[in-house]
Amino acid sequence: LFSERSGMEQGAGVVMSMPLGGGHRRAAADRASAEGNAAQLEHMSVQRTVRAIADADLSSATLRLEAWKNTDLSAQSAASALARTERGYQLGQIDLADLLYARRQAGEARRSEIMARSEAARALLKLEIDSHSLWVVHDEDGG
Repeated sequence: LFSERSGMEQGAGVVMSMPLGGGHRRAAADRASAEGNAAQLEHMSVQRTVRAIADADLSSATLRLEAWKNTDLSAQSAASALARTERGYQLGQIDLADLLYARRQAGEARRSEIMARSEAARALLKLEIDSHSLWVVHDEDGG
């Protein structure tokens, strides 16, 4: 309803809106639905990938910890054998070549244990970083 010129002109009107592009709108809706489905599938794919990587990292860390325990036992055994060999050398029952061989074996066992320990620590650190449980905190002095 409208009124102009101090009520001298009055009128009424009706406005009607009717969409005419039905095929275009349907195609746009179908395209939006397909894009939504594609995004959902991509999201699920990323979730599966992240879960697989996390499972692999956890398995790797577990195996590396077990390897470290085993190499530590081996290094302890080699150190014990070296101590007995050194005692035998001091008593004159073992020659120098056997003593040097026992020292080399003990050194290699210790080196293997150190490498296994560092790999286990690296795997555990990777798990902490990937799970966001390890963060660097800066103090107020900027350090």
